Amino acid sequence: MTYVPRAFHVEELSARQDLITANNFGMLIVAGVEGLRVSHLPFLLDRDRGTLGHLRCHVAKANPIWCEIEAAKLLVVFSGPHAYISPDWYANPSLVPTWNYTAAYVHGQAREMTDDELDTLLADLTVAEESRITNKTPWSVDAVPAETYEQMHRAIVGLDIAITAIDGKAKMSQNRGADDRDGVVEALRGLGTPDAKAVAGLIETYNI
Repeated sequence: MTYVPRAFHVEELSARQDLITANNFGMLIVAGVEGLRVSHLPFLLDRDRGTLGHLRCHVAKANPIWCEIEAAKLLVVFSGPHAYISPDWYANPSLVPTWNYTAAYVHGQAREMTDDELDTLLADLTVAEESRITNKTPWSVDAVPAETYEQMHRAIVGLDIAITAIDGKAKMSQNRGADDRDGVVEALRGLGTPDAKAVAGLIETYNI
């Protein structure tokens, strides 16, 4: 399992699942007889299937990562907003730099999807991602000519991962005093970058 100090552990299952949903472009790591294989993939989380949920994704059939996945150990890592924290932002002296970040680490057992399950995944994933774009009519897989769709369908493999464990980590200055956190939040908001602003908000969320 992963190293997650108690101060930074995300306790609630729903909050750990939220980390996955909000940062669903993850890194699949498979440890098989040929060694470690890694792929970055978009995932869908089905929260209510099984005790901890299931992950769905697809990979290129030419990618060997799936070939021995049903018998292999696997880990999926989801990384959220992160930011460097300068000691100059703290109210108290003699502190050192650090990094604030959020992440979820998922262990599970994978199996290859049926063709029908893969069709459902492709439709569901498209709907989920298109819904994030607000300035256009959502694109649909129905727009792809049948022959083209079948060619692409044959070139990919769908994976269903039954989750056996989820670790959630949110390192958001919980080990610092309120005066130090206030300085960090102000400085991050002053930077104005998307990650800096997101981390500033998360510091406040995790230190209520």
